[in-house]
Amino acid sequence: MSSGIYCIENTVTGERYVGASCQIKVRWGEHLTLLRNSSHNRYLQASYNKHGEQCFGLQVLEECSKEKLVEKELKWASKLNPSLNASHVSNEGGVLRWRHKHEIKLEASKKAMRQWAEVRDYKAKNSRPSSLPIPR
Repeated sequence: MSSGIYCIENTVTGERYVGASCQIKVRWGEHLTLLRNSSHNRYLQASYNKHGEQCFGLQVLEECSKEKLVEKELKWASKLNPSLNASHVSNEGGVLRWRHKHEIKLEASKKAMRQWAEVRDYKAKNSRPSSLPIPR
């Protein structure tokens, strides 16, 4: 079975990333491609850049059906508390769910504000007057 929960571990620091996939081997290849192209989440990417590919390994934590992936991923992430994921698991009212880390939310908010400012400035420079002046 190739469907299940996996852990990417930095063998030097012990830091972990927990994920779920219907095709773990394929997903591992996608992770490596993103890391090699400096396109992964900031936590995993920084660890990879510092320690190198040789210091990372993949471990299948549990094989499960596709229908159980989310439930099992949350269980393992809650148990292992991975520091290399961009999100953390919260337990609100007895329900486990992924939540983005505060600095990720802050970064996204700042980016959105910059983009809206660019749109506003562009419109201000390129807009036509709402009414044309009447010639005298």
